[in-house]
Amino acid sequence: MDLHTFIDEYVRTFVQRYQSVAKPNGGAREKSLAPHLLKGAYADLSQRYRMADAYANGFQNIPEMIAYVQARFPATYAVVDHILKTELVPHLNVDPKNMYSVDTILDLGAGPGTATFAALQHFDVSHVTMVEQTIPLLQSATTVFRQNFPKTTYVDISDSLYKVIFPTVDLVLLSYVLTEMPESKALSVYEASLKATTKFNLMILPGTPAAFRLLLNLRALAIDKGYTIMAPCPHAKVCPLSVKEDAVDEWCHFRKRLDRIGFHQDIKQGSLGYEDEPYCYLLVANPAVVYEQGDDARVIQSPQKRSGHVLVDVCASSGVIEERCVSKKNKSAYVQAKRLKWGDLLVI
Repeated sequence: MDLHTFIDEYVRTFVQRYQSVAKPNGGAREKSLAPHLLKGAYADLSQRYRMADAYANGFQNIPEMIAYVQARFPATYAVVDHILKTELVPHLNVDPKNMYSVDTILDLGAGPGTATFAALQHFDVSHVTMVEQTIPLLQSATTVFRQNFPKTTYVDISDSLYKVIFPTVDLVLLSYVLTEMPESKALSVYEASLKATTKFNLMILPGTPAAFRLLLNLRALAIDKGYTIMAPCPHAKVCPLSVKEDAVDEWCHFRKRLDRIGFHQDIKQGSLGYEDEPYCYLLVANPAVVYEQGDDARVIQSPQKRSGHVLVDVCASSGVIEERCVSKKNKSAYVQAKRLKWGDLLVI
């Protein structure tokens, strides 16, 4: 099942559920879901997020929920899918002890199930628990998942995000949720999510300076609890960008480019056929999982490709930011460097 088919089916399920409980006034229902009103609903929702008070207001009506799914699902999916595909899945086929297998998932702040859907493209799981406070989003998500992934058991918990007691699972997902609450609550939820993690914990935040500052505190918490950093950091030392005096406009984040197709472009009213989704993230492993960091370095800016050499800014395993110059004289390294993109690992 591809991404856009899933979103179409989700929206249809959501609308049917909404219409079945709404008052019997079909004309009013259809008007409330008209395209121009959905665009307005998304604009209102986006404005509240930009004002940084989304965790106080949340969704205010059904059109906002539908608009959110159509506008945000593709970008969120693209980011989760990219991280899992590049940072976790490569270990699956080279793990003789099956230590990297994923059979159970906990999706905290699941929304319409975006992160779960991305994970199911890579892992053949038996059980998924989705936690979401917006009940209409959760109900529609579980309906669609049960219809399309019948071999997987789903347990939806609508009111337990702040109870900080979760079932233990192989993979915990926290996708764009921890910035929607006060920092003290975010730290509490993240700590509880670590306790629930038997193998891997993936936390994703918006790629903003404020979110990066929160990520630094979450990263410190994970290290303090003994969890191993898998990505993006090539080390567990103090983040060099957090102590850099001239780093006013620098923070660790990445960008994922995705195409805007059909409803996605329409509801965002964008002139471009693509968008770049900025994000920051942290993938950690339970101490019981054997994972050793190598001498890799993470590319933290777009490489500068010059005549005869490539300049690459990296966060090195030594714990410092370096500018590396890869010359054409080193043929194998130069070929690799020319293909590098922001966020890749430099293995030289």
